Amino acid sequence: MNRQRGSLLFMALGAVALLAIAATLIWKAQHWCNTACENAKAETVKQTARVAALEGSIKAAQDRATAIALLWSGNVTREDSNAKQRDADRAARFAPIAAAARGLPASSARVVFPADAARVLDDAIRAGNAPTAGSAREPAEGAGAAPAAAAGVVDVAGITTWGVDVAGLYSSCVDQVVGWQKFYAGLQQAQVAEQIH
Repeated sequence: MNRQRGSLLFMALGAVALLAIAATLIWKAQHWCNTACENAKAETVKQTARVAALEGSIKAAQDRATAIALLWSGNVTREDSNAKQRDADRAARFAPIAAAARGLPASSARVVFPADAARVLDDAIRAGNAPTAGSAREPAEGAGAAPAAAAGVVDVAGITTWGVDVAGLYSSCVDQVVGWQKFYAGLQQAQVAEQIH
């Protein structure tokens, strides 16, 4: 009977040991699971915050792109209006001058012009209207040759009209360059102002 009691005691101790090992394993598993869950939750919170920050950055970039597009559009509209006004002002300035040039009497408005000088001017006009390498440029409208000198006699009215046309084209070119400068300066100022905000 002692032997049976010893055997039972041994079995009871074995069972307690097995239960202790099982309880320890269960506790370890639960602790690992809880730690893993907490780590996963912390990583989820971190990733959610990162996504929110990225979405905010994207929204800010989209807002900035919209603002820049509106600035560009406003500058384009304003410059179109300014260009039309400059064209109208130039036309008003040159209309009476061109009319006066066309009104010069052709019969009494002839002078002798040296033939060599006429050839040089004709060559210069042809060179100015010739396309440059790599361009498909066509001569500007109204930028034809000056009235040809026939036997050294030049039509002063024609030369005067041509000179007025050239002055008008020059004025148009200057206005265009000034318009471009103002347009891009306006864009730069708007961009600087946008960066400050």
